[in-house]
Amino acid sequence: MLGTNDVNGGRSPAQYKVDMTKIVDLLIANGTIPIVTTIPPVKGKDEPVKAFNAVLMEIVKEKKIPVIDYYAEVVKRRPSDWLGTLISDDGVHPTGDHGGASPGSEPTEDNLKNSGYLLRGVLSVRKIVEVKAKVLDQSRKK
Repeated sequence: MLGTNDVNGGRSPAQYKVDMTKIVDLLIANGTIPIVTTIPPVKGKDEPVKAFNAVLMEIVKEKKIPVIDYYAEVVKRRPSDWLGTLISDDGVHPTGDHGGASPGSEPTEDNLKNSGYLLRGVLSVRKIVEVKAKVLDQSRKK
């Protein structure tokens, strides 16, 4: 989720794109499969967050790399009340414990609406499983 601090620091989407492209290129050159994640909603910064996420999606498309659309997953579950539920009251970080859910809770739909870290962890594991199946398992079959 690189980019949240860039949004809060006033960097431009163009600067972010240059830096993220360098990072992705270095990872790919190293033989790593990068899995990037959109940044979640940030209190009071909806338009910059959307611009940064659009830039990230351009990189994903150009480089053909996997992505977790954390922003979309947060907004899908909490369209208007993500602050204090999936994103902590500081307006930046995912929540841990909220509404009876914690990062270690069962990943039920209800719990995924109440712990930002649980949601992030579940999405990450799902994406890793997907990448493993599509890339690593397929290469072993050849």
